[in-house]
Amino acid sequence: QRDLINGKIYLRDSYRNLRELYDDAYKVATPDEKKQLQGFAEKIKPFIEDKKRFENLEKNSDDMKKFAETIEQGVKIMGDLHPAMYEPIRAFAIKKAAETTANLALKGYNEFTAQGKMAPVIALENHPALQSLLTTGEDLRDVVKAARTNFVEQATKQGVSESEAKKQAEKLIGATWDVGHINMLRRYGYDKV
Repeated sequence: QRDLINGKIYLRDSYRNLRELYDDAYKVATPDEKKQLQGFAEKIKPFIEDKKRFENLEKNSDDMKKFAETIEQGVKIMGDLHPAMYEPIRAFAIKKAAETTANLALKGYNEFTAQGKMAPVIALENHPALQSLLTTGEDLRDVVKAARTNFVEQATKQGVSESEAKKQAEKLIGATWDVGHINMLRRYGYDKV
């Protein structure tokens, strides 16, 4: 009997942890992943809604076994889905730098063209700091590409034609490759940046 009570406690704790994971996963899941998660929720619902059955799992070994199997299925579903709850720091840095750059370029475009002037060009520069993000040519290229895409999306929502938005994005968002910064990095053993 004691083993069954301990088993019930373990299963209920497992369910509580799974429920937290489920809630976090559901927030970031794609529509297809949400359907899979909802399917799991329907499977476990009979155990949870029947309070008496849930409270007395240790009294029915079949119920305990079914509940354990259902929790295992939930863990497998969560493991198979891999919802994007976390993002690699490089991808996050590129996305945020691109958003900021596009926002700034569009603000300049809107303000200066309204006055009949040329908008300022934004040229991102490779950073000289060691252990820093966005220091390589590949990083800068990816930020510029993402910023231009973001600019086009925002500008077309404002009524700018897609062809004009692309033309302006190419003109207003670029990069400066500071060779002095490359030399600074090479002194510390970096040979490819």
